[in-house]
Amino acid sequence: MSGSSAPREIVFVHIPKTAGTAVRSALVKALSDYETVFDYGPKSPATSEAWREALAVADNPMALTGFRQAIADVDRVLLAGHFPAFKYWHLFAPESFIAILRDPVERVLSEFSHHRGRYGYEDPIEVFIERPRLRNVMARYLRGTDPRRFGFIGISERLERDIPRLSERLGVKLKVPRTNIGVHDEVVAGHMKDAALRQLIRELNAEDQALYDFFLDRAPGQTVRDALPGVLAGLGVIGRARVTLDGELLGWAVDGADETIVELEVLSGERVIGRIRADGFGKWLLMRQLSRNGIGMFSFDLKSALMGLPEAERLATVTVRPVGGQMPIAGTLREKRLSLVLGG
Repeated sequence: MSGSSAPREIVFVHIPKTAGTAVRSALVKALSDYETVFDYGPKSPATSEAWREALAVADNPMALTGFRQAIADVDRVLLAGHFPAFKYWHLFAPESFIAILRDPVERVLSEFSHHRGRYGYEDPIEVFIERPRLRNVMARYLRGTDPRRFGFIGISERLERDIPRLSERLGVKLKVPRTNIGVHDEVVAGHMKDAALRQLIRELNAEDQALYDFFLDRAPGQTVRDALPGVLAGLGVIGRARVTLDGELLGWAVDGADETIVELEVLSGERVIGRIRADGFGKWLLMRQLSRNGIGMFSFDLKSALMGLPEAERLATVTVRPVGGQMPIAGTLREKRLSLVLGG
């Protein structure tokens, strides 16, 4: 049973390969008086069947109020799963959020081992670690939020230190067995000892490394007022870009951390070809509760900007990212799409 000091709602952002399964199991066992809701995606058997329909409408702007009311009607709820924190950031108090971080190198190697063992992944690790969606996974899960405001962020390697603090916060006794530690084959075991490879992984996951280092020596559950390191500038920004066949770049970007208007830069390869402000109004941003005031839309004449480049550079990958940040928003534009835009 939970203590009287326990938050009424707990949102556990289960980042893959961070001992999250063990922590989730401990939470479920200790919080026996909580309604448990698992959100691991609409097709996952791990998603709570009784809540599958309600969770599906969480992405529907017209159904958000009903979804939030359904959660509120439950006396106490533990919501956990492989979802980006931003999905529920505007629906729950920041103090309700919990996450566990892990040394980025160990996390990547563990995920590589998981892909080999469960999915029969055969490409070498050099290919695996370069895949964009597998880089900076922890930062991606926390993007669009301010992790300093989370109720608790623990460290996988220091669960013996951190779990008692989480227990105290929740008013329960949590017991976390390390049951999801992988047994690696000879290939992965060899990678574990490869110093050059480990350094490359750290470089490819610079945002994750900065995030991990920032919280490593901070007491979980305590208010953090220090500024995030520069490499994490723009972590609170989330958005998406797309391009029309007429060459207009359209999209949205909001700052879930401090709600300021987002300034963006458009890049062709590594070259900045334009700057824009996401200061337009979008009704659906308001309906979806992505923005408190509906501000966050932007547009940019991408075709004209690309035509101003040397011909050999016009089909370089186009990304949009916050000014001063490293992580682009969703919607990377590659050669095939750009060729259509440019009429060739």
